[in-house]
Amino acid sequence: LQDFEESILFFKQMTHHILEDLDLDFLEKMENVILTRDPLEMIPSFAKVIEQPTIRDIGYAMQVDLVNHLLKKGVQPIVLDSKSVLQNPQKILKTLCDKIGIPFDKNMLNWEKGARLEDGVWAKYWYANVHNSTSFSKYSPKSEPFPEYLKPLLIECQPYYNTLLNYSIG
Repeated sequence: LQDFEESILFFKQMTHHILEDLDLDFLEKMENVILTRDPLEMIPSFAKVIEQPTIRDIGYAMQVDLVNHLLKKGVQPIVLDSKSVLQNPQKILKTLCDKIGIPFDKNMLNWEKGARLEDGVWAKYWYANVHNSTSFSKYSPKSEPFPEYLKPLLIECQPYYNTLLNYSIG
């Protein structure tokens, strides 16, 4: 991986941060990986920080828009479903590395506990579990009941998530 360290640049973006009038043609010049999560599990988690989330806040429709944009440009989208990553991190990361043309390194499966400078200002709201971990946690389904007030949002998001799963590498 050392030969690649200087040539790999990683940008983490969230769809609700993309300006509506932004020309997305630059995406054709890079590898685009869309990370998604089952809305049944993601929405209640998100609502612990943003109490009344909207579909724009959580991004499923915009993720599908990005997939469609890439497909129109002849770029095959790469979608990672978080459940698949947690169920078999090594397999999914190897597959991802093969698809984007970088070598897999077992060091991708572990990290040092704690915050990182590049985590940014939102880390204190979203990254506590990551900061307290040293590897991928084993997947376990959520056990709390889904909040009633969020069910309309779940119904709105589910078709978008199902579309994304069509492109999932896991």
